[in-house]
Amino acid sequence: MLFFEAWELFREPTLAGACAGATLGLVGVWIVLRGMVFLSATLSQVAGLGVASALVAAPVLGFSSPGLGAVVFALCAALSLSLSARSGKASAD
Repeated sequence: MLFFEAWELFREPTLAGACAGATLGLVGVWIVLRGMVFLSATLSQVAGLGVASALVAAPVLGFSSPGLGAVVFALCAALSLSLSARSGKASAD
């Protein structure tokens, strides 16, 4: 009963989790049906590489932005994968 007594504290996280669960469930089904399962795994790995690279390059650049590194690396990977799939050099997955 303690959870519902503190509902004011847990209202937004609970609603955000429910919305994320519903949205990501639908997106997951769409990804599997399109056959793009390995693409999502690839982009998450490349984003992790971007975080690590940003942290390693922080002393050289003078600032550290792991989120920016993840976004830049993921966008570059998505662009290169998209261009290679369109040119016929690689399959869509």
